[in-house]
Order: sequence, then C-alpha cells, then structure tokens
Amino acid sequence: MTDDLIAIKQILPAEGWYALYEQKSGGYCKSLLSCWALVQRKDPSGKVRDMVEGMASVEYGIESAEASDNFDGYCHESELDHYPEAKDA
Repeated sequence: MTDDLIAIKQILPAEGWYALYEQKSGGYCKSLLSCWALVQRKDPSGKVRDMVEGMASVEYGIESAEASDNFDGYCHESELDHYPEAKDA
C-alpha cells in the first residue's frame, strides 16, 4: 500500500478483532486491532475514496494493518480456531 492516506475521518472500537499476517516460514501471526478507522485514500486512478481499515499497534503508535506487505486479512476472536498456529505479533 502506498502512502495515499488523506485523512482519518472517524475511529470506532475494534473489540475482539485481529489482523492476520503471513509468516515467511509458513503459518500466521496475529495482532489485536486498536480500532477501526474510516479513512480517505486516493485509489490508483487518483479518485478519493472512503474506506474502513483496521489499525494495529506498532512501536511508534498505530498504522493501518493493511500497510504491511504480509497482511492477509482480518479475523474476529470467535474465528481464531481456524488459525490455531497464529502467534501473537
């Protein structure tokens, strides 16, 4: 994902939601989301669009979970049994 963020318009709680990341060695790691964010981004054609993204904690604050090259998707805690090998990030 390129740095095409224009604005964060609103944040909402993301209780029980995780971002999943593929590991090079196989399997997944998971990171508890800090919140959901309604953001404005430019799409590849340059048009400004609103989208919802999960925000994950990083060492210097929070960022879109989708910013990571190995981002795979979102998962609610009720579905984590589908990813038994997922380790905490």
